Amino acid sequence: MPDSSSTLAIEQYSVVLIRHGQPLPQRLDGTGNHASVELPLDDIVAWAMQHRAHEILLCHTHPSGDPQPSHSDLMVTRRLCAKLRRRNMRMTDHMIIAHRRSFSFLAHGLL
Repeated sequence: MPDSSSTLAIEQYSVVLIRHGQPLPQRLDGTGNHASVELPLDDIVAWAMQHRAHEILLCHTHPSGDPQPSHSDLMVTRRLCAKLRRRNMRMTDHMIIAHRRSFSFLAHGLL
């Protein structure tokens, strides 16, 4: 995740590519505002295809301190999973990090 104390009050995301069970050195990072982040879904899928990834791991922050996914988080995750499936890829997990707490879509059966 981007690491800057001056950006802790905005949502941030990181996408890690995975091929044959191993993370690739490439990582896609971005920022949003204090309440949301717009994920470039088509760009993420194209980028994963370009690097021949089989899976992606998505992480993003909730500066509010509440790691529970919003309705938008749920919808975006579903859309990204569907786009990845059409390309024979999958999302290994979507993690929300909020201060010292986290939420895993995989652990909660949401993938």
